[in-house]
Amino acid sequence: MTEDEKTLLYLLHVASEQSAPFQSLIHDYALDVIKDPETHRLFTLRLRADKAQQAEIEMLKSALPLTSDKISLSLNDVLMAAVTLPAGHHASLRDIIDLVAVELSYKLRESATFH
Repeated sequence: MTEDEKTLLYLLHVASEQSAPFQSLIHDYALDVIKDPETHRLFTLRLRADKAQQAEIEMLKSALPLTSDKISLSLNDVLMAAVTLPAGHHASLRDIIDLVAVELSYKLRESATFH
């Protein structure tokens, strides 16, 4: 398993610990980015334009250990779709890692605000 695959697996493990609606958001959004070039383009444009968000997700990704337990079935679909992306596909494994990290950073920030 590559380092990127391990990173995605751990991010999906953390996402699996969140609510079912949040997992559904990750599942649907990630698969939309994989399937639809326009959704992918809009996601990457939004992320590239937000340097603070990029820095936050890089910190989140670097702070995570690269080991994990099981992930939910719906997020396993995301993992399988991401790691089997063909070369030259409009979306990449790194794009899906960034997407999950963005959504997790929002969720974790929101959770910290309410605790």
